[in-house]
Amino acid sequence: MVQIAVVGGNSGLALEVIEELVRDKKHDVLAICRKDPSQFIQRDTLTWVQVPDFQDRSRMVSLFQDIDVVLNFIADPTDSDGALGKTLADAAVEAGVKRYAPSEWATGQGVQGVIDRLPWYQGKTEVYKHLQAMNKDKKVLEYCLFQPGYILEYITHPVPTTRHMPTMWIPFQLSKSRIVAVKGSEDAPFVLTSVKDIARLVRLAIEDQRPWPEIGGFTGNRYTTRQLQEVATKVLGREISLELVRETDLASGELKVEMPEVVHASIPEAHRQAFHTKLWIGLLSGIAYGAINVTDEWNQRLPDFVPMKLEDHIQVLLK
Repeated sequence: MVQIAVVGGNSGLALEVIEELVRDKKHDVLAICRKDPSQFIQRDTLTWVQVPDFQDRSRMVSLFQDIDVVLNFIADPTDSDGALGKTLADAAVEAGVKRYAPSEWATGQGVQGVIDRLPWYQGKTEVYKHLQAMNKDKKVLEYCLFQPGYILEYITHPVPTTRHMPTMWIPFQLSKSRIVAVKGSEDAPFVLTSVKDIARLVRLAIEDQRPWPEIGGFTGNRYTTRQLQEVATKVLGREISLELVRETDLASGELKVEMPEVVHASIPEAHRQAFHTKLWIGLLSGIAYGAINVTDEWNQRLPDFVPMKLEDHIQVLLK
């Protein structure tokens, strides 16, 4: 039985992972959140703790006592220095935690080439640098950057296909029979992975006694925009349009295409309109320029793992 602490345990992805970890009572999970935990799922081997300030290092050290693995699911686009992720890593070391998964859960190393358009990921880079520095002279903490690309279920938004994870609009809007991409990037690869597979993968990684890879890419489905359009058209039996935007417009901060509002827990409702253009430029650029084309370290390590296929998932739009 592994003792696991989940920071930000009330987030949608965290809840999906928690459900997988405690489903057969083989692992104990301590879920840490800021909100009243009575409103969240309750399970036999799941304990909730409410902590108002995750930056309270002494409090986190106390909570991490006797914990084997810390998983961080806090997404704060304003934390460009990665202060919270660093605090949790330091607290984990002080408490004697063996393994730590910082808050990644999406982009791969290619994000560095387009970080100016995805600035909300800058904090993740700073946390990685901090972890590397911690282990420079002596390995004090085993860690893995879990990077599964975008959530597969996003492409069928708003059809409900997850248990806890809220879906949202991304440039692949199959329920609208529409895909939007940057002109010239139609053959650029990207990765989409089911939330259920992410949860399963995290459990298998925790149960794997081999040292974790620092970069933990996991590939559910690797596609290009053109391939996705072709497959969706075939499976759904209707034409999926491909609308192209110009790089020159994005570079000048202009979004000359109608896009729906993106609702995400990390974006306060009052800020959505102001963030709209910047967010869509970031999403389009991330797909076009390799930020979502993650590696496959976990696929290689777990060759028997069979992820959900994209063509199977999108059949929910036929119901």
